[in-house]
Amino acid sequence: FLMKIIILGAGKVGKTLTKYMANEDHDIIVIDQNADKIDDVVNQYDVIGVVGNGGSYDILMEANANEADLIICVTASDELNILAGLMAKQMGTRHTIARVRNPDYSKQCNFMQNQLGFSLIINPELEAANEIRRTLSFPSAVKVETFARGKVELAEFNVDEQSQLCNIQLSKLKNVSKTNVLVCAISRNDEVIIPDGNYVIKSGDHLYITGSHRDLTRFCFDIGIITKQIKNVMIIGGGENRFLFS
Repeated sequence: FLMKIIILGAGKVGKTLTKYMANEDHDIIVIDQNADKIDDVVNQYDVIGVVGNGGSYDILMEANANEADLIICVTASDELNILAGLMAKQMGTRHTIARVRNPDYSKQCNFMQNQLGFSLIINPELEAANEIRRTLSFPSAVKVETFARGKVELAEFNVDEQSQLCNIQLSKLKNVSKTNVLVCAISRNDEVIIPDGNYVIKSGDHLYITGSHRDLTRFCFDIGIITKQIKNVMIIGGGENRFLFS
């Protein structure tokens, strides 16, 4: 359904969000203190621009925060994003999303969502670090996704003729690895299959396997996907966000 959306911050991220959401015919209001940036997005997209400080009550009222369905705060300032999100929530905005990049706030994300009412806190650097960690943990996986706030992972693996999984019936998978993982879907010849215990894995299958990070890691070792653990990593860049990789 169409929503009334406020985007706070007309930088690269804010402008990209404006582009995609305006194409979906949502009612978009963009706030930024830089008048040139507001002129730029207003001239390119069918949106309303407001010049001013998004942490100001008057500016948020001008943007109709009391009637908005969603505010997305993506300025360069974490503190402004948090403040604007809190104010908009109190004014009546239904959902609030804030980009918070400082690693000092990483441990407070759950508090901000559960106690302060934010719908979502996004830390791009933390997401990048987690994606790198997953890649290092499952180097043979085609793709790895996380669910339930990182407690469950979904990994996609290709099966070739040399794989220990080849010609294994799913009901016999415990004989290969005693980890608590679930083969929830299989793609074979562009056909998606929801398998039962009688399904026999064949070469060329794409397996979608879910489990905890620990179980998936153990599963990869058991079936020989990971034969040597990565021990040495070089990190280029010594900013604060290097601690997210440790």
